[in-house]
Amino acid sequence: MAAKEEKSQSANQDEQYKREIKEHLTSLINRIPIGVYLFVSSPDGSMRFDFVSPKFCEIYNIAEEEFMRDPSVAFTSTHPDDHESLVAANKQAVESGEVFFWEGRFVVDGKIKWIEVNSEPNQLSNGDILWSGLMKDISDRKQAEESLASSRDLMRHIIEHSNSAVAVHDRDLKYIYVSERYLQEFKVKERDIIGMHHYEIFPDLPQKWKNVHQRALAGEVLSATEDSYERKDGTVDWTRWECRPWYESNGSIGGIIVYTEIITERKRLEEERKREKDFSDSLVDTAQMIVLVLNPNATVRFINPYMERLSGYKLAEVKDRDWFNTFLPTGDWSEIRELFKEAITDVNTKGHINPIITKDGRERIIEWHDQTLRDNSNQNIGLLAIGQDITERRDVEIKLKQSEERYKIAQAVGHIGIWDWNVITDELIWSDETYHIFGLSPGECVPSVELFMNFVHVDDREHVSHAIEASLNNNQPYNIDCRIIRNDGSESVANAQGEVLFDQDAKPVQMRGTFQDISERKQLEEQLVQSQKMEAIGTLVGGIAHDFNNMLAGMTGNLYLAKERINEMPDVVKNLDNVENIAFRAADMIKQLLTFARKSRMSIKQMSLNSFIKETLKLLRTSLPENIELHQEICSEVLQINGDSTQLHQALLNLINNARDAVEGMDNPAITIRLEAWHPDEAFIDHHSYVENKPYAHLSVEDNGYGIPENQIEHLFEPFFTTKEQGKGTGLGLSMLFGAIKTHDGFVEVDSIEGKGSTFHLYIPLLLQSEELVITASKEKTIARGHGEMILLVDDELPIIETGKAVLESLGYRVLTASDGQQAVDIFEAHADEIELCILDIVMPIMSGDKAAQHIRQIKPDAKIIFATGYDKSILISMENEIVFSKPFHIKEMSSLIRKQLDS
Repeated sequence: MAAKEEKSQSANQDEQYKREIKEHLTSLINRIPIGVYLFVSSPDGSMRFDFVSPKFCEIYNIAEEEFMRDPSVAFTSTHPDDHESLVAANKQAVESGEVFFWEGRFVVDGKIKWIEVNSEPNQLSNGDILWSGLMKDISDRKQAEESLASSRDLMRHIIEHSNSAVAVHDRDLKYIYVSERYLQEFKVKERDIIGMHHYEIFPDLPQKWKNVHQRALAGEVLSATEDSYERKDGTVDWTRWECRPWYESNGSIGGIIVYTEIITERKRLEEERKREKDFSDSLVDTAQMIVLVLNPNATVRFINPYMERLSGYKLAEVKDRDWFNTFLPTGDWSEIRELFKEAITDVNTKGHINPIITKDGRERIIEWHDQTLRDNSNQNIGLLAIGQDITERRDVEIKLKQSEERYKIAQAVGHIGIWDWNVITDELIWSDETYHIFGLSPGECVPSVELFMNFVHVDDREHVSHAIEASLNNNQPYNIDCRIIRNDGSESVANAQGEVLFDQDAKPVQMRGTFQDISERKQLEEQLVQSQKMEAIGTLVGGIAHDFNNMLAGMTGNLYLAKERINEMPDVVKNLDNVENIAFRAADMIKQLLTFARKSRMSIKQMSLNSFIKETLKLLRTSLPENIELHQEICSEVLQINGDSTQLHQALLNLINNARDAVEGMDNPAITIRLEAWHPDEAFIDHHSYVENKPYAHLSVEDNGYGIPENQIEHLFEPFFTTKEQGKGTGLGLSMLFGAIKTHDGFVEVDSIEGKGSTFHLYIPLLLQSEELVITASKEKTIARGHGEMILLVDDELPIIETGKAVLESLGYRVLTASDGQQAVDIFEAHADEIELCILDIVMPIMSGDKAAQHIRQIKPDAKIIFATGYDKSILISMENEIVFSKPFHIKEMSSLIRKQLDS
């Protein structure tokens, strides 16, 4: 029994020992960087894995369970190009029963891996074959081998394409490699020298080379940049060479490498360049021209002896000094510096002139020609400048040119041409300006008296001819004005003056004089007369407006008082309201008359374009002949804009006047004014870059007149361009129109067909709905009443005083009155503590309202003042910081303004 237990215990110990051994063996297999597998294949074609190590699974990137479940996955990873070789290796191993070795590629997760496999087939008792194998990832090794092969190919490529002939010898100086250039340079063939001793190929090699070889075999690196070499045929070549040892993998010297470059041609070129340089240096030293070389940073690199003599500086004194600070006069030479920057980057020669300052302070004028300097690699290395001293020549040229320029400028500025007529030979000479006056280019034709007379207006020729004849016959100068027809058909006015020279027999031999274009002067004279007329009209209208507005102010004040007393009679109040509305319409008409007669300053404000156009056309209709039909197509939609009524009034006036002239003489003449809202489409915006994608007011003025020739449309808006006859147009109307619409951020377009009429389109940006004014807001205010405050009312018109006092008292104020500025100051001084507000007329006798306000504010600096005027507020520039109210008054607005001032 004891023996049996002892035997059982021994068996258990054996099993434990085997398990421990298996565990250690498994641990060892799992640690090694090689995949291990046991694979069984049966005769019936079935197969299985009995064991796969972690490294094996890692190579495939497939889990162990997958191999156990489906062994075929081990074969699907084989690269298609290597599958056949793997099958063949397996077949041979089965047939021979020997271990097989295979290298091939796997495709794992789309990447290629190189695999090395060692596998041994073992026949089992049941007929199955057990494959015990090792698998190793050799991708890194394969990559290193490929890199090494690539490096060798690259090295061979570099050697074969280098400028040097390369020969590699072993320690016995036998050839083991030569480059193609070596074979070409030394006229040998590879098959004749590989394996041969170097001295057998070149038996006459000098001893110095043998010494070099021995020193290189001893570990030295030797070289020479220039060395002569005599060939067998007696010719001498120059070489640049280097000899160095090469080493075995164990660090021992395996032999030598010799690099040789034939530089004979380079030596020849260098010697030739040296000869050329010596010759050039000789020229530079003796030439009577400045030779200057600057570095890219504008410092001096070289000046020749001539420059040394001219400037007084030696090269050593100025070398590496800034050229501009050393040689150029004090001042702004930014333009010359820019020329230097251009020249330093441009190989094209450039010419320019600038002064230099010599060492003793003299200024010399130099004409320069520059050339960029570049090295063999085309890198910019500086600037070569060749200069010539032209100081004396320049002085003469400048004086001559100044004289000629003054002469030409005098003629051009004054539009004065010079002419000289040889009466004996009939030869006539014109100056350039004389040609220009006739619309010709200088030298375009041969001048003659006959040609001159052809340019004179046919109606003035007799007058000019008589003047010339009288001068020739009576020995007296002439001075006349005449019209001329220029070469392009345009008409101008000229002043002709002349005098005659006589010989000793009192016969005329020469006539000379001037011919001056005075068209502009004549036009300016006419415009001055017109301007004076308009100024006179403006003054007259302004005076009338003042008196008329005063009368209207009295009328509206009395109407207010009347309505206050008869509130219980609504029909009468309504009639009085109608009269009041007519009075304010009359005031608006006065404003339009002022706009027509006097150009006022820009006053941009929100306005209804519909109402403005309608009111303006009422005024302008009276200026049109009765036979012209005026049609209006004004949209009902209210079009709000930011505009200046004066400029828009003038623009519309100019267009209607032009349309009136265009339809003159036409059958059934008609002018049509249209107003509508308009939004540009994409096609319009694409063809008009200045148009924005937003709504516009579109105002057009159309006529059925003669139309505009196509070649004139592009000039329509140019100042002083006009197709009207003299006295009917200045050429400023459309240019003013264009400028006015542009200041409103709008634009102008023209459609015209010659013989069928024209249409001018004005486009002005509309206000967005959020920007629009509530037009009637101010007029819907209630009457603002007083609380017994004292107001000083000042006006030189008694009706205004009486009516204004009554109105203010009806509003609940106490009122003091004065009829001129001085009286107002006296009253204010006496009642300064009581008077809380002054209402001053501006234009009054003895002392004006603005002067009276100055005195009042000296008495009481914080005095509250409202100014009233019957004149156009826009011309009161000095009052732009004051509160100015126009007559006649809207009582509600006036009461609100007074209350606001008192409460502020």
